[in-house]
Amino acid sequence: MNIKPLTSVVLNPAICVTLAVVLCTALPCPSSADQKDKSFSLTVELRDIINPDFQTCIPVRVNEPFRVAWTDRKMKNSISGVLRPAVGGEYPLEVTITEGEYEGKVGLKGTAQPKLKIEEPFGWGVVFSIAYMRYVTLSKEGCK
Repeated sequence: MNIKPLTSVVLNPAICVTLAVVLCTALPCPSSADQKDKSFSLTVELRDIINPDFQTCIPVRVNEPFRVAWTDRKMKNSISGVLRPAVGGEYPLEVTITEGEYEGKVGLKGTAQPKLKIEEPFGWGVVFSIAYMRYVTLSKEGCK
């Protein structure tokens, strides 16, 4: 029997391409469609003069815009954004919070782009003030 060392074996390029195609189609690979179908919940807490103790839970999906709006004491408020696919275990979130809109004038508006880990709250404040805090928490659990 004549055995050649592996280093001297030359593979036909057609065989390499065929093997690559077979492996890619046979092995499960997460696609962007799979990520988009994942449902999450986003809990948003506002602690400020306009909404001193506000909390809501928003069902979200990757790459699908969301928006929640409400009126309190004749002032319009909203939370909108988009959750992006995970990169290194963190989900980038683009979120805009608008508060205290009355007669066309906005009291407070801010946009943030935190990178969220599942079940880990992320907090930030306006002008580093403890009087204007926002917290967001991404969860795999649905809203309750």
